Amino acid sequence: NRTGRDELLAALAIEPGSPILSFDPERAREAVVALRWVRNVVVERRFPDTLFLRIEERQPLALWQSEQKLRVIDGDGVVLAEDGLQAYGALPLVVGEAAPEYAAPFLASLGRVPAVADRVEAAILVSGRRWDLRLDSGIDVRLPEDGLDAALQRLSELEAKSGLFDRDILAIDLRLEDRLAVQVTPAANERRRLPGEDT
Repeated sequence: NRTGRDELLAALAIEPGSPILSFDPERAREAVVALRWVRNVVVERRFPDTLFLRIEERQPLALWQSEQKLRVIDGDGVVLAEDGLQAYGALPLVVGEAAPEYAAPFLASLGRVPAVADRVEAAILVSGRRWDLRLDSGIDVRLPEDGLDAALQRLSELEAKSGLFDRDILAIDLRLEDRLAVQVTPAANERRRLPGEDT
């Protein structure tokens, strides 16, 4: 789907009329698998005059932002594209230098909690150890290093119970298993001081 015919022919280094016995399938396999979108390839000689390729292409997983630049990565953290990214706008955004290395398992966990995943604008890897979420409402969610799945499930339950994501909140801290810390906006703080106001 994404590996062009001309790109393949150049990697194979063949021309019509080339003797099939002089063709080295292993060298060709190495050349084709080095192409950016190719994850794996089978190359076979089929006598008398056919070369057969079966290609498995890499699948885009996420947009990765690092040093103010966006790239498309796959589940192995391989950079697939750096230009023409408009077609990948629906992919989740991960941020941080080491984010490609950890993105696949994290996004799998996040995907199991759609009520949270659907509200995430970006996932930021912090110190290569844990993730923060930036929600579409502007709320930052600090997730723990351990117990990620439980924390995401807890966050989903809190949202379902109290509509947490649309309240006057700046940050939700789930890093401690036995407590929840919420930082409210200055406006919510001000209302809290007024008699009869419900925040």
